[in-house]
Amino acid sequence: MTIQEIKNLQAENGFSEIQDLIDNGQIWKFEGSVGRNAMDLLRNGACFLPEVRTRDYYGNLIPSRMDVKAGTCGSLENSINFYSLKPILK
Repeated sequence: MTIQEIKNLQAENGFSEIQDLIDNGQIWKFEGSVGRNAMDLLRNGACFLPEVRTRDYYGNLIPSRMDVKAGTCGSLENSINFYSLKPILK
């Protein structure tokens, strides 16, 4: 499964805007509940980390998907597993 295929599935399921905010780092500048929601989506695989590191509001480093172990929170493999194995609710 390619990144574009995952992004297409994200669009179908309402995750595109959050993925865009994760990609550009802006998600980590919003209030805490927004960041916690993004972390839940990274954990379950609905979204994945960007290719470059970013920083949150407080200056803490947010890793890139290259920094995390394959299959773990934020990795591309985690998203592939999510969209390949779990039924999508519409």
